[in-house]
Amino acid sequence: MLRLEEAIDEKIVDNIRMMSSQFLLSSTAIIEADGSYLYYQHDGPYCKYLSEIFCKSGKSTRSVCKEECLRISTESMDRKEPVEIQCCGGINIYAVPIIYKEQVIGSISAGITNPPLERSKLMDISKKYCIDVYDLVQRAYSTKRITKKESEMARLQLRMTALLISSLYENKIKQIEDDELLKRQNRLLKEKSILVEQQKEELEAIINNMSDVLMVFDEDGKYILLNKAADSSNFASSCKCVGDSYKPGIYYDTDGKELQYEDLPAVRVYNGESIKEQIVIIKTPEGEKSIGVSGTPLLDESGKMRLGIMCVRDITETINQYKTIKLQRNQLEAIFETLQDRISIFDKEGRFLLKSDLHPVKYKTLDYNVRDSAKYIVFSDVEGNPLPDEEMCHYKLFKGEKVKSGKIRTFNDKIERYFDISGVPIFDENNQFHLGVMLTTDITETIKLANEIKQQKERLEAIVNSMSNGLVILDSEFKVELLNKSAREIFIGSDENGKDSGFQKSNKYYIGIDGKKVEKSELNIQKIIDIGSFQNVIMTILRPDKKIYVSMNGGPIYDNDGVVREVILCVRDITEQVMLDNAVKYQQDELLKVEREKNAALENSINIKDEFLTTISHEFKTPLTVINSAIQAMELICKDDLSDKAKNFLNKIRQNTFRQLRLVNNLLDVTKIGAGGIKLNKRNHDIILLTRSITESVNLYALQKGIKLSFVTSLKKKVIGLDEENYERIMLNLLSNAIKYTSSGGKIEVSIKARKGNVIISVKDTGFGIPRDKQEMVFERFTQVDNSFTRQAEGTGIGLALVKMLVEALDGCIHLKSREYKGSVFTIILPSAKVEGGDVCINRTNTVESRLINAIAVEFSDIYHVNNPKAYNISNNHQKVQKLLERDAITKAICSELNSCIDLKTTLRTIMYNIKQMIKCEAIAIRLYNGGDYPYYVYKGFPEQFIKLDSSLCGVDKHGKRQKSMDGKHYILECVCGKVLNGDTDSAFSFFTNGGSFWTNSASSLTDTEMEAINSCKIRKYCIERGYESIALIPIRSKERIIGLIQMNDTRKNIYSEDMVEYLEILGENIGLAVENSLINDKLKKLV
Repeated sequence: MLRLEEAIDEKIVDNIRMMSSQFLLSSTAIIEADGSYLYYQHDGPYCKYLSEIFCKSGKSTRSVCKEECLRISTESMDRKEPVEIQCCGGINIYAVPIIYKEQVIGSISAGITNPPLERSKLMDISKKYCIDVYDLVQRAYSTKRITKKESEMARLQLRMTALLISSLYENKIKQIEDDELLKRQNRLLKEKSILVEQQKEELEAIINNMSDVLMVFDEDGKYILLNKAADSSNFASSCKCVGDSYKPGIYYDTDGKELQYEDLPAVRVYNGESIKEQIVIIKTPEGEKSIGVSGTPLLDESGKMRLGIMCVRDITETINQYKTIKLQRNQLEAIFETLQDRISIFDKEGRFLLKSDLHPVKYKTLDYNVRDSAKYIVFSDVEGNPLPDEEMCHYKLFKGEKVKSGKIRTFNDKIERYFDISGVPIFDENNQFHLGVMLTTDITETIKLANEIKQQKERLEAIVNSMSNGLVILDSEFKVELLNKSAREIFIGSDENGKDSGFQKSNKYYIGIDGKKVEKSELNIQKIIDIGSFQNVIMTILRPDKKIYVSMNGGPIYDNDGVVREVILCVRDITEQVMLDNAVKYQQDELLKVEREKNAALENSINIKDEFLTTISHEFKTPLTVINSAIQAMELICKDDLSDKAKNFLNKIRQNTFRQLRLVNNLLDVTKIGAGGIKLNKRNHDIILLTRSITESVNLYALQKGIKLSFVTSLKKKVIGLDEENYERIMLNLLSNAIKYTSSGGKIEVSIKARKGNVIISVKDTGFGIPRDKQEMVFERFTQVDNSFTRQAEGTGIGLALVKMLVEALDGCIHLKSREYKGSVFTIILPSAKVEGGDVCINRTNTVESRLINAIAVEFSDIYHVNNPKAYNISNNHQKVQKLLERDAITKAICSELNSCIDLKTTLRTIMYNIKQMIKCEAIAIRLYNGGDYPYYVYKGFPEQFIKLDSSLCGVDKHGKRQKSMDGKHYILECVCGKVLNGDTDSAFSFFTNGGSFWTNSASSLTDTEMEAINSCKIRKYCIERGYESIALIPIRSKERIIGLIQMNDTRKNIYSEDMVEYLEILGENIGLAVENSLINDKLKKLV
């Protein structure tokens, strides 16, 4: 590793001396990583005196200052950070490590503070080291003093010097590495130079030993290199530059065209063109010479020609041989063209001297080698077996064998061909193979025709023998020429040969099924000729072993002279069919008899059943009506005398009465429609208005379950003729099913559109859906889809059957499209025709509205009791529902806003405006849960000061932190709002309701005792200061959880009533469901 002394120069030492004298440093030192001193200097009488004393006393062989500097420098190097430590003489020594690439390479240190002047410190040093205190004091006071600023500057200077030394150290290492790299590069350069020189010598030897002429010229066209072959060549020996030897009328191409100057090979290369094997013919008085020239230019970075390299070969002899061979070849081809077969000739190297256009391989030049045939084509014998190389014709010729009529099959480029090849070898004077001659004949068409005939024959035989019908061919003498397998089994049986006509004598024949016998004299050719062609003639064949029934087709075949040559018969065995027909006919007669008896019994049973259902349904309906009337009378007369428990029992009785009434009504209607006794009261109605009214009327049931119910249509008005009451029953049944089988958070959409003279009403839900195999059953009577989800809802299975009957009674149809666990769509198609001469019913009377309310209560009587027993049961509070439905347009606007909630804050602001208009209160606000508190979400009519004053419901301790309950689970909420939100209300107080609300019409009349009991004195003070008398706090519930409250204040007294608060509690539950509905948007989750 490099030492510091090798990297530090005199300039650094001079800078350290200057720094020491400038800042009056007591001592400075640079120490290597191994502890050796690179530089050391100390000034001042105090430090020198201590060193001399220690040396004289024999306590240290080295200067005490050096010992201390080494100790402190070692500490800084170990820590890898600057340290400042007091030495034994009381002076602070500041040491900075010198670091290179996270490795400590040394340290620089200096004393940067004054000697101690305090007498006590000097006395301690004197006693510790046995030094005369008088001399010690004198030395300390005689040393020049350093200011604090100078000490700080010295520290900075030391750190900068350490960085400078580290930088110099790094530069020194880089310099050493660069020197080493330069040495290696010089060594490699020398080795490369020697290698280049060797390669140059080798290249010159290769060039000079080339038989071809090599010529190299520069950018000016001057030849700078000519090999020895060029010196002996007449073509190049006299050339000094490109184009020197050019003379018109000497240079020609292979077609005999004279070459111009710019076409010369050297000129083309000089102009930047690469050439390859350009053949040039030189004609001189001495004779004609042919040369082959190749050349390429070498370009510089700008694309300009830098060097040109040319290679010239004398090919005169080769060209002359080629011309001779070409002449002979043309003569042979002219002879071979007159032959039907084709001849190919190849030499001992396998090169073709003459090729046949019928040769299996279609080559383009004579360079093709016969040994390479297998590379281009697949050879096999005629049967398609692969042909080994040694069986090939040319291989046998190479071995000196003659080949006679060798048939082969080839497959190339998806083309199949057949050849007949014969061959004869030709030997030279040494009896060695010299040439091979092959005679090739294309026999593709012959082979294909033979194969096709063979295949057709085999195919025909297979078809004939595989026919299920019998085929018989007779000659003019009525003797059997052909009898296929099926015919043999019919006429002879499996044991006979079937080639003779013995079966004609042994069998007996009858017309039809066991009809008139056919005499043997009638079985002759003339009879068939007289009959001509015939079809489907049924005959009975009585063989010695069995009876067979057949159906026969046949006809004669004539020769060119019109004489019958053969007769063809097609026979089909119909024995099984005849026997089966007989058995089926017998069974059908028996079954028809039994079926008639069953139908008569079934019709009688159906009539008895319908009569029984009608009777029993009427008998059920009468007591149900009496029970319902009795309940209404009790609630009207004894309302104030009934306890909550009694009221609860009455609600349960009413609910089950409605459920039983629903069953009875459905049974009566199904029976009535089945018997054709339904009566329709068709009138012209606006189906848009009617459907919207029905949908909005049941919207509260959907909201109570957390379902979004919407009505969608692009039509403003559509008047058609229909029965209003039956249409209401259809829609209520479909909507009750949709709500019943849709989970909380789901959607139901009712839509109407007009198309091609019809009105299409769709009820779409995201419920459990109906399995594909059960969809055809849902419209049948007493059928329910039975699975773990749908059985959570009760029913008799006749609702959808009744819907289908009612739709068909209105001349419409209903369709179902459903996917399990995805939802269902019920689509009703009704004709859009109007009732002729009828007026349009525009206004819905109170009687109609009351009928609708009662129908809803009956149809929806079992939804919440089964699906969610803990949910607030609207159907059990029929009077409340009726009050809610009978509110004015403001209530409907609130329900519509809840159902179409998109932006929560906008929706709640609209709802507050509608409530304020309804109740006519001065101030209203809504609070929602947010991070353990219930701050105001939206408000109207409250002053800002009141909102700020009551912005937090959480109690705080003396430190301003929110207080928690003893169990630490929730924060402590103060005031009446906190009681309502926690559900901590006591109905013993008159201002708390059973629904958990707080209300009063006179806040000032509440006693202090009452308010102290609920920790609300402070809040009452706020309200009294604002003059609020009528106060109502309504909880906003989502299922069983309170998520906020509605707060209403008014300076007037007697604003609220018990009925109004009860209505607001129901409204609060619906607001809560809308708030918690996950399909509203994710905005609420982000806000709370």
